Amino acid sequence: TPLSPQQLLDCSSGHDICANGAAFAPIYAYIGKQGMTSLANYPYLAQKGRCNRQKERQVIAKIGGLKWITTDGNEERLLKAVQRDGPVAVAIHASDAWSRYSRGVFSGPCGGGINHAVLVVGYGYDGQSDRDFWIVKNSWGEGYGDRGYVYMHRNSGNVCSIASHTVQVY
Repeated sequence: TPLSPQQLLDCSSGHDICANGAAFAPIYAYIGKQGMTSLANYPYLAQKGRCNRQKERQVIAKIGGLKWITTDGNEERLLKAVQRDGPVAVAIHASDAWSRYSRGVFSGPCGGGINHAVLVVGYGYDGQSDRDFWIVKNSWGEGYGDRGYVYMHRNSGNVCSIASHTVQVY
């Protein structure tokens, strides 16, 4: 069940969740304390609004803890973490080109600094372009990319710093 990024935008007081790419620590501190509701219950609107406390209280998930993964920009380490443990949260350089992604394997260009958090949920190979790729779930809803996902070039020099800032949530 997809969780609600809008809840984070609206309800996580004391943090500007969208500033500078949404640092992991304040996001996970809020989720650990409050818990999360579903995307269906609290739909994504792409702008900060007033917190709906009634919806916020309809918790379907909480965080037990975080496990920082030392990848140091090494995509092979990220691959092993995804294979071993499942989805991995990453912080990336998301550029204007990245925000306009609609299909294919994204290779850049990327922004200049870390500015967005996403979830690496898998990996694959595209025979048409002869490229390995990461399957990345974005938080902007199904209207972004390929029904909410972007396929990012893998094994090509750490595109958008995908393997530089990584954490496992449990």
